[in-house]
Amino acid sequence: MKAYPESIIEQYSRGNIIQDLIETILFCTKDETRNMVFKLFVETNPKCLENRDVWFFHDAFRKCNTEVLKLMIQTNPSYLYQHDPNYPLTSLPIHKGCWMGNCKKIDMLLAFD
Repeated sequence: MKAYPESIIEQYSRGNIIQDLIETILFCTKDETRNMVFKLFVETNPKCLENRDVWFFHDAFRKCNTEVLKLMIQTNPSYLYQHDPNYPLTSLPIHKGCWMGNCKKIDMLLAFD
């Protein structure tokens, strides 16, 4: 990853789905592995978070630990204000944290804003 950090954001095809490596890690791995690898990706190449849609952060919010989410928000603060259009009652990450009843994530979000 240090020699070729762009590999994280290169797209590839998996059947009829086009993904990059960081999306695959987010959606297809176990919790401990996901958090460790996702954090490593973001630290190695913060550009891997650029141009991500609202679904990306909201999925990360549900699946990743607060350490990873902090790193994501520090890299791209706009994540705090991205609305999830499919869930009007949980449209912002803070709403989703309350709905999930996850105090650690709520505290982390409140520390940012």
